[in-house]
Amino acid sequence: MLREAIKYSLKVWLTSVLVSPIIYFIIDFYQQTGRHYAMVDSIEWALPFYLLFVIIEAILSAVIWVVFAAMIGITLELVRVEQWLKPIMCLWGVSLNIGTFLLFARPRLNDPSDMGFILMVSNTAIVGWSCWFYNLKAKKTIEHEL
Repeated sequence: MLREAIKYSLKVWLTSVLVSPIIYFIIDFYQQTGRHYAMVDSIEWALPFYLLFVIIEAILSAVIWVVFAAMIGITLELVRVEQWLKPIMCLWGVSLNIGTFLLFARPRLNDPSDMGFILMVSNTAIVGWSCWFYNLKAKKTIEHEL
């Protein structure tokens, strides 16, 4: 169970860390209408900013990944109905993500064009999507395979 929880949570976490900055840059680029700049306004700046965002996001979200993995492990022990797993995991992941942003970036979340709000939306969307995309098996299914 622990191995399954770590594997699943790692997939969700890495997808969020790697894809969310791309979504952020796309939103930021299209929101630059009316502004004279965007975070990344040319291709030569895209890769360094992307790598910086990935590193920062990985560092800041590592604790949340551990908590998410623990919650998945506990849920896998308690829930036997496989159809309930993905909705529960999605709820855990999205709640942890939004809760973290509310805890550390609350003042910045009032403006939809603000960096903090865009990062929260892109991260939350990717976490929610990843929870549904990756496979997770209930305990009874794993035990039958052994």
